[in-house]
Amino acid sequence: MVFNTPTQVRTAADCFLGATLILCFVIGVPANLVSFKFFVSKPKPKDLPTCIYILITVTDIIICTMTLVPAGSYLSTRSPQLFGYSGVCVLWGVFIAVFPAFTIFTLSLLSVTRTYNVHYPLKPMRRGGCLRFLALYFILLVSPYFNYFSKFLLSK
Repeated sequence: MVFNTPTQVRTAADCFLGATLILCFVIGVPANLVSFKFFVSKPKPKDLPTCIYILITVTDIIICTMTLVPAGSYLSTRSPQLFGYSGVCVLWGVFIAVFPAFTIFTLSLLSVTRTYNVHYPLKPMRRGGCLRFLALYFILLVSPYFNYFSKFLLSK
């Protein structure tokens, strides 16, 4: 196939990007749902790595679901689709800023807990302290957007 104009190139690139994002959704959500089901079905009490894996799968499901919004825009010749609604734009912008960073931090915490367990095999880590630390980090990630949300909600 030969592309003669920049518009044809952009249309082909948009179709490729849209199809790739849909593929991320189609593969990512079911795979993470299977992982989530596996970790949730483990017998109680849940140990710290299991809790962290559950958080990782939930955030990955959210990230994979978020790919549908730009995919729709790419596949419809960049018409706004859901981006035409300001509420969707606000939520998508916050989600795309917060959840990838939270996943990376959660994976880092998982590595730290594994290193701790290798170094101190007879001294278990406290689950509550690590989960509180994750909650604090999530609040710190979301807190810059509180002011923006209040302005957005009050403007309606």
